[in-house]
Amino acid sequence: MKSAFIILFIFSVLLISGSDLFAQESDNKRGHKGPVSHQAILSELRSGETVREYVIQGNDLLDIIRKTDRDIKISDAIIEGGLDFSGLTVQNKIEIIGSEIRFDKKNAFSIKAKHTSFDIISFRGSVFVGQADFSDSAFGNMADFSDVVFFGSSGFMDKTDFSNVIFSKIANFSNSDFGNTADFSNVVFHDVANFSDNVFKKEAFFFGAVFENEAFFGKADFQNEALFFGTAFKSKAYFSRAKFNGSANFFQAAFDDKTTFFKAAVRSLNFTNTEIPSTIKGRMDFRKARISEAHFQDIIFEKDVDFSDAEFGVPVGDNEKNKHFALVFRSALFKSDAYFTRTKFPANTAFEITTFKNHANFKDAVFKTGSEKNKQKFSLSYVNFNTLVIQWDQLPDTEYWVRETRERIKSFADMEEDTDQANKETEADSGESVEALSQVLKTLEENFRMHNDLDDANKAYYHMNLAELEEARQGNDVWLRIQKESEWLFWGITCHYGTNIWRILLWSLLIHLIFTIIYFAKGTLRRSPPPPVRQDFTFTQRLFEFPRYYLTGRYKPRTNNALYNAHRFSMVILFKIGYRDTTISGRIMGIACRYIVWSEWLLGLVVLAFILVTLSNTLPIINMLITGLF
Repeated sequence: MKSAFIILFIFSVLLISGSDLFAQESDNKRGHKGPVSHQAILSELRSGETVREYVIQGNDLLDIIRKTDRDIKISDAIIEGGLDFSGLTVQNKIEIIGSEIRFDKKNAFSIKAKHTSFDIISFRGSVFVGQADFSDSAFGNMADFSDVVFFGSSGFMDKTDFSNVIFSKIANFSNSDFGNTADFSNVVFHDVANFSDNVFKKEAFFFGAVFENEAFFGKADFQNEALFFGTAFKSKAYFSRAKFNGSANFFQAAFDDKTTFFKAAVRSLNFTNTEIPSTIKGRMDFRKARISEAHFQDIIFEKDVDFSDAEFGVPVGDNEKNKHFALVFRSALFKSDAYFTRTKFPANTAFEITTFKNHANFKDAVFKTGSEKNKQKFSLSYVNFNTLVIQWDQLPDTEYWVRETRERIKSFADMEEDTDQANKETEADSGESVEALSQVLKTLEENFRMHNDLDDANKAYYHMNLAELEEARQGNDVWLRIQKESEWLFWGITCHYGTNIWRILLWSLLIHLIFTIIYFAKGTLRRSPPPPVRQDFTFTQRLFEFPRYYLTGRYKPRTNNALYNAHRFSMVILFKIGYRDTTISGRIMGIACRYIVWSEWLLGLVVLAFILVTLSNTLPIINMLITGLF
């Protein structure tokens, strides 16, 4: 402990010494004229001139402001000892341009303006070396803090405080550099607020701030947390090309007009509202944004939300490159269109209890990483679609889909809630269970079929049946498991539950080949010329002709039993189409031929049914005929 105090003491001494050296070097570089008296300052101000390149005592300047209504015009000066406006009502127009305001060593403040009222004030291009406190102040007219550097006198200790300030006119902080914590809590911006190109090196607090006009944060660099808890954006808000190296937290934030995060880079985007659902009334634009992880919960989007060309799960700032990030939409309601066109999701992605009232467009979206070592988890749970635009092949392989509640995808916001092991142990009782995968796939299959996308509908239907089989195997219903196992054995293996025409055709040809070989090897086939009246030699459909027409009444010598005849004979028995000019007799492996023929004939009925169903599922024209007729 003693060593820590010693280090802190040495650090403070070096810091103060360093600030003095900085001041001396700054004076030399600027080439200032040196100190100026109170009377000399007042004389130049009375003549309307700008006081330039002097070293001014802060108390002298404050005395002039208190006793006169002269406009203050200072440029490229050094103001020693800080400025303490506390409690003043400043009617003077104050312009302190490109100057350096040095802190009072007694209290480390370069400027203190608590409970101060300003009319017109500008610190454009100035440097504040020390704490700056404007809390509870009011700016009746122009407030220009553009190109300002809030340097701070002691590394991480100081902050810039604008809490509870009222800006009646334009508040311009563009190109400013906040070296330490910037506090804009409960600030009211009645006019435009410009924070474009700002650098926030420490936390930026906008708790309860109200932006009644446009808010500009374009190209702002938030190097730590950006906290917009309960912030109200009543007009347009621009975060285009802004960079958030920490968490961008918009808990209970209100957006009444269009908000854009176009080409923004965000480490952690938090739109979580677990207590009271938040309604976002304006259009949200996240096009081409790069977001490492995001959590949207209890959000109602009344207008369009556009994530086109956005990319989730990519490192921003100093993130670990191999970390698995998560994107979670939970209890979200999209009342208008949601665009995820060409969006990339190389992160664990979950849509839970989410409703899309209008179009949900995922055209050309990418959910696959392309790396076998980095397969992300994917979850759709209790999601409702009105119109879903997506293709099955865009989605991750079903082996990576969440199936059980304990496998739920957790975002950084969820992790923060798990503060201790007790919370984790009681999580299973929280009621936030995931929807059965078979039901999720059924929803997708119905959506694909509604849009006449037979290929994707078949893929979803096939995997739905596999999910049902897996769920039956894990359940306690024995009869259900027997049923699903039987379906898989006879219906799934043969034709993927009626979704793969090539598979059932191959099975049919295999069965045909087996019976052809049996008839050729052991059967006695007899081919007859066509009778004069009944045209049995004609190639036609023979669905209702029973096997007795193909059997001879008595044993006859083995004649005309070529492989070709066996093939023709098996074809007409199995597929119920062909010639009826060949009969069979004898015994095959000790079994009378009639039993073999009847077996193939009955099996053919099943095969034809499978083929018909599969054709109706896979060929659009047949599907249209069948669905149109029935």
